[in-house]
Amino acid sequence: MGYESLSIGINDAVAASFAVLSVAVFICLPIAAWGWLVYPLWRSGGLHGWITRGGGGRMHSTETGARRTPRPALVTFRDIHYSVKLSGRGRPELHILKGVSGVLLPGTLTAIMGPSGCGKSTLLDILADTKRVGVVEGDVRLNGEARGTDFRSTCAYVMQEDCCHSTLTVHETLWFVCALRLGPDERLELITRTMVDLDLAHVADTRIGDDVSGGLSGGQRRRVTIAIEILSGPALVLLDEPTSGLDAYGAQQAVATPPAVVAALRRFADRGRTLACTIHQPRAETFALFHQLLLIKAGETMYCGPVPDFLRGCGVACPPSVNLADVVVDLTHTKEADADADGAEQSVDLVARFAASALRRKIEDEIDSVELGCHPDLADAAASLEAPKEQEGARVGCCGSSGGYPTPLMHQVGVLVRRQWTLDTRNFGYQFTWVLNGFVLALNASTYLLVEQPPLSAQPASVYRDDMGCDPTEPSGRQGCVCHVPMDEAASNGQYNVGADATECGRAILASANAVFAFRGFLFLVINALFVNEAVFVPAVIADKRFFAREHGARAYSVLAWHLAWLVKLGLTAALKALFYTPCFYFIGQLRPAWSAYLAAALVTGGMGLAGSAVAMLLTTLVPGLGAATTAFGCAVLLYQNVCGFFLPIAAIPPYLTWLTWTSVFTYGYYAIVTSQQMFGSIELPGDTPART
Repeated sequence: MGYESLSIGINDAVAASFAVLSVAVFICLPIAAWGWLVYPLWRSGGLHGWITRGGGGRMHSTETGARRTPRPALVTFRDIHYSVKLSGRGRPELHILKGVSGVLLPGTLTAIMGPSGCGKSTLLDILADTKRVGVVEGDVRLNGEARGTDFRSTCAYVMQEDCCHSTLTVHETLWFVCALRLGPDERLELITRTMVDLDLAHVADTRIGDDVSGGLSGGQRRRVTIAIEILSGPALVLLDEPTSGLDAYGAQQAVATPPAVVAALRRFADRGRTLACTIHQPRAETFALFHQLLLIKAGETMYCGPVPDFLRGCGVACPPSVNLADVVVDLTHTKEADADADGAEQSVDLVARFAASALRRKIEDEIDSVELGCHPDLADAAASLEAPKEQEGARVGCCGSSGGYPTPLMHQVGVLVRRQWTLDTRNFGYQFTWVLNGFVLALNASTYLLVEQPPLSAQPASVYRDDMGCDPTEPSGRQGCVCHVPMDEAASNGQYNVGADATECGRAILASANAVFAFRGFLFLVINALFVNEAVFVPAVIADKRFFAREHGARAYSVLAWHLAWLVKLGLTAALKALFYTPCFYFIGQLRPAWSAYLAAALVTGGMGLAGSAVAMLLTTLVPGLGAATTAFGCAVLLYQNVCGFFLPIAAIPPYLTWLTWTSVFTYGYYAIVTSQQMFGSIELPGDTPART
C-alpha cells in the first residue's frame, strides 16, 4: 500500500522548538564538560591557589616532608656490544658499540660525549632497556642485580625530541602526569617543587605551544619534558641531548650563569640521584657541572672517570684559555699535536691507552665489587629497602592498582579522557571541522529542497488513485500508468526523460521517480559526510601514539586503558554529533515529521560518526605513517561507497564480491536512514533494487 501519514507527528512549531532545544543542549554540554575537567584542578587548591606568589611573580616552595629520597641507583655496565644486520644478502653486520664499560654512581652527573655516530644514544637506549632491534651483548646491572620488570619504575628516560601537548599549560601538563603516576596527596607539592627547581614557576599558566603558535621558548619546553620524567622521583635519570636545539647562549636563563637545564640536573644529582646525559660540545661553565665523563669514539671507550682527572688520564695538556670541552671533542678525531715530533701530527691511540690504564682496571674492580655486593654505595641502597614501601607507592602500585601500574585501570581511563577532551576543546581546527560539517549537511538539505517535484510524501497513493484513475502501488495499476509513458531514454544521468505523448499519470509517476533519486542522493550525501569527516582522527591518533609510546614505556598506564579511553571519547563524540548534526539536515530537508524517524536518523548520525572514527583508528594501527594511513582511509571510503547499493545496485555486483556489501558500514547506514523515512511505500522503479529487510 502507498504512503500514509503516521498518527505520531510533529508540526513545524514543535520541530523548531526541538531544534532550538538541541542547539541549547549542545552549547551547555561543553560548559558542563569544562566544569568537569577543571573541577580536579580547583579541588586541589584552585587554578591559581596551587602556587604562592612573591613580589616578582615567582613561585616559592617550602621544604616539607614530601621531598622523598629515592632508593639510590648504582648502575654498572660491562663489555657492551651492539650490532645491527644491514639489509641485503651477504652484507656484514654493523658494529656500533664495541665493549663499552662503566659505572654510574649515585649522586653524580655523568656526561657521555663523542662525535656524531659514535654510539652515545645507542648506549643510553641499552641502559634504559628500550632497544628493541639489533643484537645487544654485555651485562647491565642495577645495584648489583639484573634489571627486572620494575626497572622502568626506577629509571626515567628523557628522549631527544620534546613530547608535550602544545595546548596545555605547564601546570596542566604536570598535573595530568601526577594524576597518572602519583597519589592525590603528593600532586600539589611535587608540581610546585618541580616547577621551582626547573625555573618554570613564572610560566606555569602559559601554554606550551609550538613553533607555529608560539608559547614557551625552546629551553623552557625542554625543561618541561625533563620535568615530566623526573616528577615522580626516579632514582636513575637518563637524558639524550637535554640541550639539543639550543645554542650555547640560548640555553642560558636568568637563574644562574651556567645553563639552566644542566644546572637543574646537577641539583637533582646532588640530592642522591644518578643522572647521565649525552651532550655534544658544551660551554666551559656547563662542562664544569659534570662529575664524570664517559668519552666514546667509534663505539669504544676513550675515557671513563672524573672530569678533573681527564687530562692526566689521557696524557694531554689543555691551555688555560681553551675550553676543556673543546679539547675533549678534538681528541675524538684521534689527532693531537706532539711537541716532541717537531710540530708534526701523529695518530694517538687513546682507546688503547685507556684500556691499559690504571683507571680502566679501577673501573673493572668497581664493577666486580658491585656484583659481589661489597661496594660501599650498595649499603645505602640496601638500607633504603627497609624504608616504608609507601614512599615508593607512586611508582610501584599505589591506590590498589594491579599489573605494575601506579593507578587503577578506571582511574587511568578517566584521566586520559579528561586530558583528551581538554585538548579537543582548545583545538581550533578540530572545532572548525564540526562547524564546517554542520554547514555542509545544511547545504545538502537546502539543495535537496530545490528539486521541482515535491517528494512522494506530499503525493500519497490516493492522489493517483482518486485524481488520475490509477494506483501506482498496485502492480496492475502501475503497469497501466507506465505503458502510457513513452521515454526518450530509460535512464540518463539518474533522470527519467518523459516523451511528449506521456499521460498525466505517467508524468506524475516519473516526476516522483526523479524525486526518489534526489531524496536518495540527499540521504547518501548525509551519511557520506558523516563518515568522511572522521578522517580528522587519522592524524590525531598518530600524534597520540607518540605520547602513548613514551607514557606507556614509563609505566604510566596500560594499553587497555589507552584503548578504553579512546573508545569512551569516540562514543561521547558520536553522541554529541548525533545531537548537533541531526537538526542541521533533518528539519531543513523536511524529512518525515515523526519522532521515531527523527530518533532513527539521530542513531544513524551517531553510528556513522562512530564507525568512521573507529575505521580511522584501526587503519592508523595497521598502516604506518600519516600519508599511508590517510590514503588507506580514502580507499576504504571509496570501497564502502561503491558496494553499498547506491551507485551500483546490489544485484549487479558479482556474486563472489557481494560479501563486501555487508562489510560496508555505508550499506547499513544508507538503508537504515532510507527505511526509517518510509516515504515511498513499495513503489518499484525501473532498474531499482528493493532494500533488504
